[in-house]
Amino acid sequence: MPLLEGDQPLFLHANRQKEIEAALDWAGRQQFDRVIMVAGPDLQYVATRLAADAIPVILNGVYQMPTRRWEPYDMAYAAAAELHRAGVLFAIGDGGGGFSATNARNLPFHAGSSAAFGLPADAALKSVTLWPAQILGIDDQLGSLAAGKRASLIITNGDPLEPMTQIQRVWIDGQEYDLQRDKQRRLYQRYRARIQAGQND
Repeated sequence: MPLLEGDQPLFLHANRQKEIEAALDWAGRQQFDRVIMVAGPDLQYVATRLAADAIPVILNGVYQMPTRRWEPYDMAYAAAAELHRAGVLFAIGDGGGGFSATNARNLPFHAGSSAAFGLPADAALKSVTLWPAQILGIDDQLGSLAAGKRASLIITNGDPLEPMTQIQRVWIDGQEYDLQRDKQRRLYQRYRARIQAGQND
């Protein structure tokens, strides 16, 4: 009922251009009020239609190889830039599903790679912060720093979309998170001295 009454969005999952167009055609005939398209880089081929119909999208597969002979090598990397140029509201996703949930940690790098292939830097950051919140209808709580929102933020020593940037401090819902709780960080610190000693030999 929430879906049929327009209180909950319909997430349409597709991959290839024809599948995306067929899904959009079907949703149009059903007259759903809120539709979110979840698809791969082929979204760029229907960007004009998505923008005209004000349909937001979740873009998966930024690190995907082209599958057609006529596609350039950077087709997937450039998809976000093409969506942005067309005026589509989009978020960069990790592929969804339980098995890929751990890949959420790579979202900043997907956005950074998109920036390297034409997406403006500010748009790249918004594609993993503000715009996902807007698409999900929770931007009154998350996605940007503003009075009254949940205070979830990080402090880094550089561009948060660059792989070599280190996170210095983290707050989740206003509470600072103890980074020493991170198992991978503890393992790194435990064996760092051994690695450095081996380099000096």
